[in-house]
Amino acid sequence: MIKYEITDEWRKYAERKYTGRKFNETTIKKGGEGQIAGTIGELAVGRWLKEKGFDFDYVADGCVDYDFVVNKDHKIDVKTKNSVGAPKSGYMVRVPYSQEKQNCDTYLFTYCTSDHVYLMGWVGKDDWWAGDKTFEAKAGDIVDGFVERVRCRYSFVGDLIELDFLELCFVAV
Repeated sequence: MIKYEITDEWRKYAERKYTGRKFNETTIKKGGEGQIAGTIGELAVGRWLKEKGFDFDYVADGCVDYDFVVNKDHKIDVKTKNSVGAPKSGYMVRVPYSQEKQNCDTYLFTYCTSDHVYLMGWVGKDDWWAGDKTFEAKAGDIVDGFVERVRCRYSFVGDLIELDFLELCFVAV
């Protein structure tokens, strides 16, 4: 897991991008407040990609299916969740079924607190939906103390693949 301190520059950029409305039917907060955390998660992933020296494009502003294209063809969608503290292996991450047909290769999961963002790990999109280490929840189910609003698949942070292994995938390309 990688931890970055949230900079004032990241926070200001995320606040400028915030629209004040939901992106789609799976947006949990009516006013789209999660957009700020989502943008900060994307910025942290961009920093990690840059630190690793990968060739990438940040395309989130013009694409609904993914946020980054790495090595000209690997599409990453960053999934960020607001949190009050550092993530633990038993915490959960979710992707709603409305995003099952996304045109991406990888989900990369981050947690965002008021001061830090954590890059927790990743799962290939096809593996996520195949369900080997993911589980289905329906709208109304209570999972991890949270009432699901939409049908989704969820997994545990401890079951995510470490970023070092994603790094190896990029090197192999």
